[in-house]
Amino acid sequence: MRVAACLPGVVALPLAVVLTLAGCSSTEGQNSPSVPPTSHAPVASTPAATPTGSAPTPTISPAPTPTSPTPTEPTPTEPTPTERPTVQPGAAPEILGEARFRETLRADAPPWGPGRVELSYRWLRGGSPIRDATGITYRLVAADIGQRIRVEVSGSRAGYQTASRRSAAIGPVQPGQLNPTTPVVTGAARVGERLTGTVDPWGPGAVRLAWQWFRDDSAISGATGTTYRLVAADRGRTIRLRIRGSAANFDTATRFSQRTGVVDPGRLDPTPVPLYSGVAEVGRTITALPGEWGPGTVTLRYQWFRSGSGDGAAIKGATKEKYRTVVADVGKKLRVEVTGSRTGFTTVRRTSGWTYPISEGELQGTTPVIEGLPIKGGTLTVDPGDWGPGSVDLTIRWYRSGLLLTRALDEEYELGEDDVGHTFVARVIGTREGFRDLILESEEVGPVTERER
Repeated sequence: MRVAACLPGVVALPLAVVLTLAGCSSTEGQNSPSVPPTSHAPVASTPAATPTGSAPTPTISPAPTPTSPTPTEPTPTEPTPTERPTVQPGAAPEILGEARFRETLRADAPPWGPGRVELSYRWLRGGSPIRDATGITYRLVAADIGQRIRVEVSGSRAGYQTASRRSAAIGPVQPGQLNPTTPVVTGAARVGERLTGTVDPWGPGAVRLAWQWFRDDSAISGATGTTYRLVAADRGRTIRLRIRGSAANFDTATRFSQRTGVVDPGRLDPTPVPLYSGVAEVGRTITALPGEWGPGTVTLRYQWFRSGSGDGAAIKGATKEKYRTVVADVGKKLRVEVTGSRTGFTTVRRTSGWTYPISEGELQGTTPVIEGLPIKGGTLTVDPGDWGPGSVDLTIRWYRSGLLLTRALDEEYELGEDDVGHTFVARVIGTREGFRDLILESEEVGPVTERER
């Protein structure tokens, strides 16, 4: 091994003496000692300051040994890398579809290049990526309502740098739209009849439906069911049904049915033919039996008729459910007309059949009683009792031993000589127009005596 040895370099002295460099030698072989320098340059010495009374000691610095220059190896240089090209995006992507809840958006990206470029997608809501929304399509969800949506398209190809482009924002996203159907109303447009509304299912999903019936263009208070019974206030008007559908994250939708025709008056049902009860004779009461009318509460009115020409004549003042026959009815027939009415309904009249001809009435009376003692000179008095119906004309007849006393017409009879030994009976005859005469006879009293026994 070859070793190079050099002496130290220049040492600065106070007097700036420059020394010559000592020679350097090299030896070959192992453990070769250094060769001392063969010559020295003259060294100039400068006395150093010494304390008083001491001799100065000169200081000699050895001359530096020159060194052989070390060859410099060249620094290897790396080749400058070539920069990869970037894929060339097409025009900015566009979003196809409506910005509305549950609608599906589609990214439309024009061609990229060069050659075959793989495209990936990322959808953004308000500038922030939407989790798992990395397809070419995206279906809008509830969280998107009121937000703006973009799509970012990235293109990649082996050996090329990836590039990205974003679409313009669309929105804000609107609530969804329901799929409403038009309701249909069935039933007769007549007071008292029931209308029924039907509608096909709304969607998508579960939709809450609210029903409201309208009279012309005004909502009917409380009419919020699937059926509606027409009332008197509907007469002459039209009816229609409104259905309003609502669901979370959807706009409310409303649909009306077609209007019905003008509502006709209702028809009373049932309207039975009336009957009657009672005896067909003067002074008796005949009662109308109207039966059950409907629907609901029907107001009934009565009119009694007496036979004659045509359908007979209305009896003045006979407008109650009961009628008491009078003299004018004798030999005539009677019947009753019942009129049913209800607001919003057509008025209906029903007439009973005729009764039998009205016969004369029967008077009612009590057996007369003779008061007084049957003695000569005494007075007999008859008490006729109570008679009816109404005012009855009474006639008194006295019978002596069964023979009529034609001149004895009063309630009192004075007994005379000719009456002694005879018995007496009082007969009361009741008469009233339209009634059969009624004759009632007292019990027999007597025989008359000369004096009181």
